[in-house]
Amino acid sequence: MDLAQGVDSTDALFEHARELLQQQPRVLVGLAGGPGSGKTTLASKLVTEWNQRLGSDTVKMIPMDGFHYTLEELEKMDNPVEAKARRGAEWTFDARLYASLVALVKKVTDSELYAPSFDHSVGAPIPNDIHIRPEHRIIIFEGNYLLLNKHPWSLAANLYDIKAFLAVDALTARNRVVQRHLQAGICQTESESAARTDANDMVNLDFVQNNLLEPDFLLHQVDL
Repeated sequence: MDLAQGVDSTDALFEHARELLQQQPRVLVGLAGGPGSGKTTLASKLVTEWNQRLGSDTVKMIPMDGFHYTLEELEKMDNPVEAKARRGAEWTFDARLYASLVALVKKVTDSELYAPSFDHSVGAPIPNDIHIRPEHRIIIFEGNYLLLNKHPWSLAANLYDIKAFLAVDALTARNRVVQRHLQAGICQTESESAARTDANDMVNLDFVQNNLLEPDFLLHQVDL
């Protein structure tokens, strides 16, 4: 599978989700992509567009970021220095807790549920910050590791009704992440940001693309 370029359209993704919605109470979409792919931007765009097309508040997004281990939890790991330096790698998230939420959202469709969000300004999850209501019948989960073929991430991957992956070439992803670190104030110089990107984010991108379940939809990268 060539992950440098998507072949499917978001229109086709929407039509498939709408077809499934006629057969079941809730449709779960797992939208994955490596760092710098534009998956968060795309997921936000789809929520707005699909709600407009459906004429109701039907679509809700749940980012994976809320399942980051806290800094306190990283401190308790065998190598806390490495854990904090590699924060964002798949093992710095609580994948089992994430999978349990996906299962709950799939099973419980007639009651209100809550999911955590992530405050990037302080680098910490915010518990129960995302409100999921029964009228939210299409849930778009988004994150780097949603379609990993490795346990325990695969527990969640097997629950999505639709698996979608956002393709991106490595150079585009790298440039985006370097600029993102600078804009967020995480790094002060471009050389510092490039070093951080190569040591962590690009490693994570390779990991995602080399351990990917076959997606139902391979989407085009988003222009940011």
